[in-house]
Amino acid sequence: MFIPVLKGSTEFIEKVKDGETIKNGCPQCQHDLLLKQFRVWGTLFLIPVFPKQETRFVYECTSCFETFDPAYRAAFINRAKYLNATPKEIKDLTDAFSLIIASSVLTADNRTIENITDVLKDFSISCRIDLEIHAEKFSEDFLIQKDLLQLVFEWYNICLLY
Repeated sequence: MFIPVLKGSTEFIEKVKDGETIKNGCPQCQHDLLLKQFRVWGTLFLIPVFPKQETRFVYECTSCFETFDPAYRAAFINRAKYLNATPKEIKDLTDAFSLIIASSVLTADNRTIENITDVLKDFSISCRIDLEIHAEKFSEDFLIQKDLLQLVFEWYNICLLY
């Protein structure tokens, strides 16, 4: 006798108890985003039996139901900070973004820290970037961090407003 065994997987997105809400955070429709947990469960006869993957967290829009990675939260908060920025704050922001992009490119080119620092300082002087305000971007600790490319994308999200 043949008994079919139906097995597979299903996805659940559930609201996190006491989860964070980002007011007007959705870039698509400007509605609220709720923190939710996303989990894939293995099923047997269409009944969820065991979790197949680690639980991960996402922000889900209350209106269009688009989901966003939690990294979006930092970009949203930083972006909100600059919505009513003064011209000086915008200049500092764009200067920082320029230095971060240049640092990332020079680091990817396998240049020495001394060479990168020299190039960045020359670039800063030619573009009238205040070296004192952005001094940390010339430090070895900043230049050797592994997530420098991720930092570029976070700053890019902030700068999209301008």
